[in-house]
This record gives sequence, C-alpha cells and structure tokens, in this order.
Amino acid sequence: MTYLGGHAIVLGASMAGLFTAKVLADTYDQVTVVERDELPDGPGNRRGVPQGAHAHLLLPRGSELIDSLFPGILDELVAAGVPVADNGTDVHFSAMSHVLRTDETLSQVLSTYLPGRPLLESTVRERVRALPNVRLLDRTEVSGLVTAGSRVTGARGSTVDGERELTGDLVVDALGRAARGPAWLEQLGYGRPEERLIKVDVAYASQLVRLKPLAVKEKLVLVGGHADRHAGLGLFAHEDETWDFTVFGIAGNRPPTDPDGMIDFIERCTPPHVVAALRDAERLSEVATHRYPASRWRRYDKMERLPAGLIAIGDSVCTFNPTYGQGMTVAAMQVDALRRCLRDGDDDLPRRFFAATAAPIEQAWRSAAIADRALHGRSVKGLPVRDRYGSARAERFLRAATEDARLTERFLRTFGLLDQPEALMRPSNLGRIVRTAVRKRPAATVEPPAITGARRSFVTARGVRFHVTEAGNGTPVLALHGWPQHHFAYRHLLADPPDGLRIIAPDLPGYGWSGPPPHRWDKEDVVSDVLALLDEMGLDRVVLVGHDWGGWIGHLLALRAPERVAGFLALNIAHPWQTPRTMLPHLWRFMAYQPPVAAFGVPLHRRTRFLERIVFKRAVAVRTALGPEVVRGYADRFRDPVCARAATDTYRTFWLRELPRQARAPEQRRGTVPIRAVFGVADFAIHHSLAAAETANAEDYTLELVSGCGHFIPEERPDLVRTRLIELATR
Repeated sequence: MTYLGGHAIVLGASMAGLFTAKVLADTYDQVTVVERDELPDGPGNRRGVPQGAHAHLLLPRGSELIDSLFPGILDELVAAGVPVADNGTDVHFSAMSHVLRTDETLSQVLSTYLPGRPLLESTVRERVRALPNVRLLDRTEVSGLVTAGSRVTGARGSTVDGERELTGDLVVDALGRAARGPAWLEQLGYGRPEERLIKVDVAYASQLVRLKPLAVKEKLVLVGGHADRHAGLGLFAHEDETWDFTVFGIAGNRPPTDPDGMIDFIERCTPPHVVAALRDAERLSEVATHRYPASRWRRYDKMERLPAGLIAIGDSVCTFNPTYGQGMTVAAMQVDALRRCLRDGDDDLPRRFFAATAAPIEQAWRSAAIADRALHGRSVKGLPVRDRYGSARAERFLRAATEDARLTERFLRTFGLLDQPEALMRPSNLGRIVRTAVRKRPAATVEPPAITGARRSFVTARGVRFHVTEAGNGTPVLALHGWPQHHFAYRHLLADPPDGLRIIAPDLPGYGWSGPPPHRWDKEDVVSDVLALLDEMGLDRVVLVGHDWGGWIGHLLALRAPERVAGFLALNIAHPWQTPRTMLPHLWRFMAYQPPVAAFGVPLHRRTRFLERIVFKRAVAVRTALGPEVVRGYADRFRDPVCARAATDTYRTFWLRELPRQARAPEQRRGTVPIRAVFGVADFAIHHSLAAAETANAEDYTLELVSGCGHFIPEERPDLVRTRLIELATR
C-alpha cells in the first residue's frame, strides 16, 4: 500500500468509520475519528446508534473482510462467547414464504458470526483505539467542512468547550443515515448526488431475551416478509446465552411493542418450537422500536465534479432494508475498495473510490431490490429490466430450495454477498430447479404441529386409529375439520379453549395423523366411525362443530343420532336438504377442482402444488389468516400416500356414489337439534345459498353470512367462531 503521510479525518465512529480508520492508519501519519457521542470503554448502546438494540449479524462476506482488516478478531469474538452459524442445521430460513432445506451439511463453510452490536462495536473500537496513530475524539459534533479552492482541507466541530477546527488531507463522511455530505456539496457548488430510492416502510421492535437451554436448536432464525404476510422476525443467538428477538412489519404493518404481542404478531409464520421457546423466555431488556422508511443510494459515482479530499462511506452512501442484514457487510466491502484505491495514491481518489464502490453496492442493492419487489410489487420503481422479473425467478429458485439442500447453499452464498444474484440462474442451478419440479416430493411431515397446552392421544374405534387433539375441560365440543386440513384448523380454539368447554379435534379417517378407514370414504360410514369414537371416549352427548366435509358429516351425524348432539355449529358447508334444482346452478364451482381430485388426487396431492396454488390461493379471503407456512403444513401432510388416498376417495365417493344418490333421493330426515350455520360469503367453492334457512328441513336452523371471509372460516375468523360456539354451548 502506498504511504501518503499527512492527516486523515473520519467523521463518525460508526462501524464504517472504524473500519475506515484502520485502513487509513496504514497510509496516513495520523488518523482522527470524530464522534458526537461519548464513546464507552466497553460494550454498550449509544444514542448515535439507534439500531444497536436490534438484531445484527455479520454475513459471510463481511466476516471475511473484517478478519482481513483486524487479523484474529473473529477468534476473539468466539472466545468472548459469540455463536457462529456455520452449517445448514444452524439456520431456519424462510424466504418469500419458502422454508429452505437446511438439514444437510454444507459443502463449503459459510460462517455467519452473531455478536451483539454493542460487543462487536466495542471489540472493533478497542482494536482501532490501540493503533498508535489513531485518535478517537468523542463528544464532538461535526458542524461543517473546511475548504481551500476545490479541495476539502478539514472539518469543524463543536464541543462543550467551544468550536474547533481540524485540518487534514482527507475527510471521510461516515456519519451514517443522517449524513450531511449532499448538503455540503451543494453549498460548495457541486450539486447533490442523484438518489435511488426504494420505499419499504419497515417498522421493527426488538427485545433481548434468554431462552431455556436447548429450547431452540438453531442459532439463527430468519422469517422474511411476504406479499401476503407483511411481517417477519429475526431470532439471533448472541454471547452470554442471550438472544435478540426482533419482529418487523412492512408496508405500514406496525408490530406490537409488548412481548406477548410481538410473539402473537409472528406466531403464524414461525416454527412452533420457536414460538414456545419465546413464550417461556426470560425478558432481559425493554422493547426497543425503530422505523425505516426507505432504502437510499446516493450516487456519488455519477457526479460530474467532486472536490478533492472528501469521500463518503457506509450508510452515508447507501442504506438498505435492515431486514436483510447487509449494512455492516456492505460497509466492509466499501472499505476494502478504499484499501485497493489507496494503493495507487490519492490522486483523483474520490472519483476512483466511488467508481470502485459502485459494484459491491450494486450487488447488495440488486439482491435487496429483487426481494423488495416481491414484497411490494410494482410500487418498487427504478429497477433495470433484468431485475424487474428477478423476484419471479428468485421465487422459483427458492421453491426448489425447499427440497434441494445444494440450492439452499447457493442461495446462502448470494444472501451472504459472496456471489452475485446472477449466480442463482447458472445452468447447473437451472437443471436442479427443473429436476426438483418434476421429481417425487419428499416424505410427509412426521410430527403434528405444536399447539401450546393441547393434549394428544390415539383412540382406536371401528378399525380406525384416530389421532385426537384436545384442550380445556367441561362440556365436550367435537370439532370436525374438512379437506384439505386436519385438526390444526381449530388451533385457535385448542390453544385458548373457552372457559367450561373441552375442545376435542380428531383427525378424520386417513387425514392428518389418523389411520385409514377399513372402508371407502362414504360420509355415512365416516359418521359411524365418529360415533364409535365418541363411544370409545365415553362421550354421550357433545356440542358439534363442523367445517367443510366435517360440517357435512356433522349434519349427517345430527340427523342419525340427534340424542348425541346438544347443538351444531355448521361452518361453510351446504346443508343436506339439497335437490337437483338447488344444486345445479352451483355445480360449476365443484367442477373447478373436485373432478381432478377425484380422478388424479394421489399424484396431485403428493407431487404438485395444487393445494397451495389453486385451493388455498382462491378460497382464502383473509390472507394473513393462513400464512404460507400453515398452508405448506397442510399440503405437506398429503405427501403421505395414506392421506393422499383418503383425500382422493373423499371426492371419488362423492361424485360416484353420494351425488347421484342425493339427486335420486334427496334427504327427507328432519333436523331436530339446534343448528347455527355461519358462512363466509367470499367462498369460491360453495355458494352460501346452499346453506339457506329457507330450504333447510330443520326445526331450529339459522344462517349468518360473514362478509370479507372466504371458505376457511375457522382460521379466517376464529374470533367469530369462538363467540358463536360459546353462545351455542351455553344457550
């Protein structure tokens, strides 16, 4: 490196400022770092770093560069207890709603270091403070520049003792997001740099917690936002067995600022074991909040004229959506570019430096912009043509990465800023994407999803090994799910059962974790199975809840054994008193999906994304109610051939047996139990007129229509279902 001598001044003891001071110390006689805050002697948050209380990480590229700046610093951090996520199993990563496959050993080490921001900054600061030619000048607020002709020759600062002037050969603006570089340039007659802007409107809330030992096996949990779910979280292991728990909302979705509310905010998109660990966590700090309106890139590299002796670095040049964790790594990449530029001296340094930093900033900017476009759609402006469809390409890649660990590894390299975004579309990757799309999908999920406080058991009745989930005590409530769900459809009731009610949610035969029936999936046979289950459980009389096919079975059960049913809450299901005249106008709705399931149900369920892309996408009105991970949880269960066959036979028996039987001999039995039908009118699968009270042959039947709600009302409107159940059970 060329030795220049003289004095360099760094404005701001940010991470970028400290990195810069180290590089300049190798080139200049003296380096002064000017900082407004009082710098602590050890780790500690400070006013000038409002993001310091939130989750931070060093991406793999950043780790490499920082260790090259400060040899041995990574070992020093590890010795201080900093965790390192250096294998796939250390990470849970959900990107664009796709949970990446991380259950295999990586072919290359991709180390992500997880120090708390105060410890990292303190460690770097002490390394810089120890340099003999570096001075840290704190409690000094920068007020302006000193110039001579076309050159910046120093900076002015104010302290409690008054104004002071520092003279130097190079001034570096590392003041962060509030940098005054553009205004200074304008005052000097150079104009402002043009800006690229992406409005992201991110708000986040963070708290330092301590989890119970072994409660979370991962060291890093990342759940990104999604166009249908404007929320996400980061859970990062830190030193001293502490964890940074950060939740964020985008596009105006503000996270709560109380611990329980924060957990509720992300529960539907977070692995159940993580949710359970957070609910049991010890709170170590108050909740800190921060807002980030937009990503901003000041294009100093495009300015026609620049003064000599002044450069800007870090957040002073470019700020990124903080949910991607790129900031410190991009700052290190800029400092690396500065180190290379200084090898050729300081002639025309500003222009050479800004030109050299454009490429690494562009790499991170494009990666973030592609993800932001997936979140915000066309509202993200200013992307080049090659990137406007990048989110669609990335979505296909990530979808394949849910099943291909090598693709996950290659994505992590791009996310870690080791590779360019184009690397994801290399021919070798495209081949894996295609193979993943056509090959047999992996095995079904083994364990039922966790529901806090729920009790599970297996009960064999009439040849069916029922998986039963229940919660609460008191009046028994039998909750029957529909297709393509299982007991988890009633997770809200099971997690918080109403006082005095015992919620019992079995998986119907062949669904979820129940064994297959020893007969076809004729609904009258399934009614016999359910009645046998009640007998085995010693339940003489229950309040009945049924949704979709569970509702149809509920109707038939109430007609056959009214003495066993105290009342029936029917959710988004036609009543059984249909005639060809009432059904014919709505057969087109059934035709949209039922015949393919009846004919090709096993391969559709096991080897395609039919459920995610067709059924759930079209039938849900309240998108946040069934997040992508919940939908995938339902769909994944049908990878089990038992479940896939049960679903297929559900519709095959309907079209081949039950529908013709209904047309020949409509239901004549009269309903004698109280029936409360509740129906989301945005249901594309079943029209609410098929549940009309006027055509119901029942003594006590009412229909309530719910606007703004689709087919999956137990999950879209759990509050309303809960209220109506309590009213029915306590009447």
